[in-house]
Amino acid sequence: MTKTKKATAQESISTQAIRDVVVLLPPLSEQHRIVAVIELAFAVIDEIEAAKIDLQTAVKNAKQKILSLAIHGKLVPQDPTDEPASVLLERIKAEREQLIKKGKIKRNKNESVIFRSDDNSYYEKLPEGWALARLGDVCECYTGNSIN
Repeated sequence: MTKTKKATAQESISTQAIRDVVVLLPPLSEQHRIVAVIELAFAVIDEIEAAKIDLQTAVKNAKQKILSLAIHGKLVPQDPTDEPASVLLERIKAEREQLIKKGKIKRNKNESVIFRSDDNSYYEKLPEGWALARLGDVCECYTGNSIN
């Protein structure tokens, strides 16, 4: 039976109760063997942790490389007979205008045709047939029950 005494908000265990707890104590030689096994396990855990960090770095680098290749049109072979993205964007723009005229969607108050990268520089040298577009110009974004 554990001896407890009440404190202001939490129970505490008396020093005597802690002294009375029974623990198994192996012989010293067995304790040394246990320590050796634990140290070996910790070494393996450290190796796994290091490999995990290396793997996470490799995955991050691979994702960045794939994105870079995709953005530059080098991820898949480019078909010169494909319709240029600018033609597709014009078709999407015309369809949006029709939906706006019919009152099905609202015009974006912040429309802009200037495209800049995160570092505030203009996009240049896109692969042939590619075009820049804002996500909101090529798809509808739903938030709850509304269309934005």
